[in-house]
Amino acid sequence: SKTFNGGIEASLLQRRLSFEFDFFVKNTDDMLGVHTLPASEGSPSSIYTNEQAMRNTGVELLLNGTIIDTKDLKWRATLNLTHYKNELTRMQEGRPAEGYQNGNYWRKKGGSLYDWYMARYAGVDPQTGDALFYMDVEEPVLDGEGQPVLDGEGNPVMQTVMKTTNDGNQATLYQLGKSALPKVYGGLSTTLEAYGFDLSVSTAFSFGGYTYDGSYASLMTGSAGSTFSTDMYKRWQKPGDITDVPRLEDGYRMTGGVTSDRFLTRSDYFSLRNITLGYTLPGHITARVPGLSAVRVYAVGDNLFLGSKRKGLDPRQSISGAVDTNSYSALRTISFGVNLTF
Repeated sequence: SKTFNGGIEASLLQRRLSFEFDFFVKNTDDMLGVHTLPASEGSPSSIYTNEQAMRNTGVELLLNGTIIDTKDLKWRATLNLTHYKNELTRMQEGRPAEGYQNGNYWRKKGGSLYDWYMARYAGVDPQTGDALFYMDVEEPVLDGEGQPVLDGEGNPVMQTVMKTTNDGNQATLYQLGKSALPKVYGGLSTTLEAYGFDLSVSTAFSFGGYTYDGSYASLMTGSAGSTFSTDMYKRWQKPGDITDVPRLEDGYRMTGGVTSDRFLTRSDYFSLRNITLGYTLPGHITARVPGLSAVRVYAVGDNLFLGSKRKGLDPRQSISGAVDTNSYSALRTISFGVNLTF
């Protein structure tokens, strides 16, 4: 890995406002990748090779401000923001120039590690309740009379037409132009001190990425005996129903098994990471106890709130945009304490 960093630091308004701006580039070369071997080579069927490279280019901004600074009241705030671009700069030998599929991602030179690649959901057929997916079909170009247009050699001129299908196995996989990586992430924190009280609040946020909500998908595509999301009440039930939830039927193949952008959800979130509230007793009270110089009582709350696109979705689990059904979010804790200083 090779890293370059450059930045500027400055303060204004008698140091009540300060900022740091950094630009960074990190090049990672000779990354490991799986290289498939021909069957004639025997076992193993693949090996790892050092044939890939990528670059992360981004900016970071840190702002510190003193909003109020008096004898009895002090209020400060800090904001940090990070934006970066992930780019594959070298591919494995033998890979097609237009890129290749890797699970639910499309890997190509100039793209990122986590560009989503999957079927596109087309909604529900209002007459049958079937889930529909888009597929590309090659058809001849027709003239004004409905006859195929021929090229100079007498062959029909073909065109790609997007249609829908109720068979997920026939659905075309698309480069969706969406990435699991956020456009910007950061945090906002503030501290307030007034008349013996002190309050600090710390938050974190992220915007611009997409998560495949596999947990929600399992709640919407389960089989008999499994748990369903309450969104299943919105399912198609009779001809003419307009909804994006297909019909529910035991053994109905279209209720699950198809990975599509139906469950691709924005991974924007805002979390309240910590709140601390304390009170320090006045000095004339603590002075009554020999040897005691300060007493502070406080309450602390961690992970008090997480707001995301869908209730129950925690986009923070993985940078790849995956959701682990077996993982729990950070636990919410509330504690109280007393600090005695002698």
